[in-house]
Amino acid sequence: LRARETRCAHHQTYATWPLFGRSVFVGSFAGNSATTSGQNSDSKQKHISSNRSLVLWWCDLVCAKEQKAEAGTMVISKICCIGAGYVGGPTCSVMALKCPDIQITVVDRSTERIAQWNSDKLPIYEPGLDEVVRQCRNRNLFFSTDIEKAIQEAELIFISVNTPTKTYGNGRGRAADLKYVEGCARMIAEMSQNSKIVVEKSTVPVRAAESIMHILKANHKPGVKYDILSNPEFLAEGTAVEDLLKPDRVLIGGEQTPEGQAAIEKLCWVYEHWIPKKNIITTNTWSSELSKLAANAFLAQRISSINSLSAVCEATGADVSEVARAVGLDSRIGPKFLQASVGFGGSCFQKDILNLVYICEGLNLPEVAAYWQQVIDMNDYQKTRFSQKIIECLFNTVTDKRISILGFAFKKNTGDTRETPAIAVCRTLLDEGAQLNIYDPKVEPEQILADLTHPKVTESPEHVKRAVQIFADPYDAVRGTHALVVCTEWDEFVSLNYERIYASMMKPAYIFDGRKILPHERLQQIGFHVQTIGKRLLQRSHQQQQDPSVRPYPSHQTNGHGPLPANGDGPSAQAYDIASPDAETVPEQQQQQQYRRIAFDAAAGWWQCFLRMDCTGTAAKHPGAAGGAATLGAGGRVEDPASRLEHRRRSTPPPAPPPTPHRFQIGCRIVRTVRTSVQSDAILGGVTSTVESLLGQRPRSRTRSTPGGSVSGDDNITIPPEDRKYYY
Repeated sequence: LRARETRCAHHQTYATWPLFGRSVFVGSFAGNSATTSGQNSDSKQKHISSNRSLVLWWCDLVCAKEQKAEAGTMVISKICCIGAGYVGGPTCSVMALKCPDIQITVVDRSTERIAQWNSDKLPIYEPGLDEVVRQCRNRNLFFSTDIEKAIQEAELIFISVNTPTKTYGNGRGRAADLKYVEGCARMIAEMSQNSKIVVEKSTVPVRAAESIMHILKANHKPGVKYDILSNPEFLAEGTAVEDLLKPDRVLIGGEQTPEGQAAIEKLCWVYEHWIPKKNIITTNTWSSELSKLAANAFLAQRISSINSLSAVCEATGADVSEVARAVGLDSRIGPKFLQASVGFGGSCFQKDILNLVYICEGLNLPEVAAYWQQVIDMNDYQKTRFSQKIIECLFNTVTDKRISILGFAFKKNTGDTRETPAIAVCRTLLDEGAQLNIYDPKVEPEQILADLTHPKVTESPEHVKRAVQIFADPYDAVRGTHALVVCTEWDEFVSLNYERIYASMMKPAYIFDGRKILPHERLQQIGFHVQTIGKRLLQRSHQQQQDPSVRPYPSHQTNGHGPLPANGDGPSAQAYDIASPDAETVPEQQQQQQYRRIAFDAAAGWWQCFLRMDCTGTAAKHPGAAGGAATLGAGGRVEDPASRLEHRRRSTPPPAPPPTPHRFQIGCRIVRTVRTSVQSDAILGGVTSTVESLLGQRPRSRTRSTPGGSVSGDDNITIPPEDRKYYY
């Protein structure tokens, strides 16, 4: 009786014991007796003795059938798992911890991976996994490359191999590639000497079990029988151990035959060592396979839904966090998976949804396929939108600018980089000519370089290796950079010393929070220009950092770095006019400080334009820009970012740009704009002399009025009438 107490420790009372079998009753009885308060040891012993006859009578009368089953075929003594990856390794480790009477062997063809599982440095990172493996390894948990021996000895075999999306042939880019699953089935058929229960642990398409059974039956040996079960995993990377110890449910699917039901009961017996029977759900095989795809599709759908609303929030002034909280308080919806971000990643969501789309197309359900395809399209749009925001805020060019990327894994508490949004962000920045400093606490440098030099990411691996540096310390990664981009929600990023980071970065210093984890108000007080997902932040100038009473200019008018060019060619009267309906309440001196700050930011943008033009006013090309026109128009004109994005969305080329001022006129404009924003003659003289040396002549100017006061203009330039609106 004592040997059965461990299985049933979760029952705290025996008041309803006639409804359950012997194991439940005995465990409940022991637990109730042991936890009775206010009784000494003598009274407890008396209580147990008085009920012992009743216990034995009930066990003999009601549980005879259970005793016979357990003495016969119910017990599984040896399990084999093919595949030592993100699913097989943690799953079997927790199973070995909770089933000390079962020998579990995890096998894999990779000698290197098995060696890592047998070392102190495991091949994957999961909180708590190290401790679980240390407790069980070489006791009842073994990692081996001897696949044949493990298959021959096992009574139950898990298939936990990768099922990637096909990259070639029929269904390329959508269908699941089952070559590894098929290979496992052929190995099992070849090496088995007795009957086996084969369990699909990998995520597979609907009716994949049918394919496995065809292979096993076509290659079976005399006297060897197979039962196929579907037992998909629902663990999440980063919380895998916790999810396995306390799962919401365990799903087991099998054939609706006596043999199939017997196989289901055997697998249930394994899980009942630590999981309440009410949490174990049994279905037919096809329902189990589809349930896994549906679960991942629903979770990804929630992320794409809140990300779509984040774009609406940024355009309207709403806060997506407040919207998500209000929506999540509805008991019919719930708060989980409503965190707006740069996008979802990982090995499952995109792969499984694309597989579902392919299945729907094959079943002639185009409307259903299009519905689920939009989940992927919205995720891609979110990653593109975030990347473009970085470029636009950095004066619409990142060429030769160094940007730090904090976090490369697709989520915190894991080292997995499959389909991580960081790859898409880095690819866009590298294509625009940026240089990257990357830091992630758990991803190996070799993995980062392998991801960024993959043929699907770049056609020039050597260029990527020159442009990317990987650091082991976050403070080293941000030193000397123009911007900091958060791509993974690691907890350590919240507690970094951002005063120290600000002091080490180029000015103006930018932070792009792609995970909404940082204290934005505090960062703005330090001096950062902050951009995030789903919230329009008011940008603070240097004067406002010193004097909080100065009203910040809205980010939708300045885009985080000064006004958006109204005509695509620089600041205009409308661009300088940032006054809102309550502008009359702002002192005139503070308004002028705002105008000067805006003018200084605009001058920096003109300076980039000036340095990238030759004497005829044509844009200079760089290898990272498509045709040299990624930042400048065909005639050298800086295109309006909002207009360019609209054209990209419509997939049509922008209209031909109007005539552009001469480089000399650009130089004059730099001097004129800087004069409005600085009070130092030394700074103005340095800028003027620099422009003069580059032009070969000194820019001369006159004075005219602007909303910010008197500024200088140039008096010896002949401007065609059609160009004046772009110049002034």
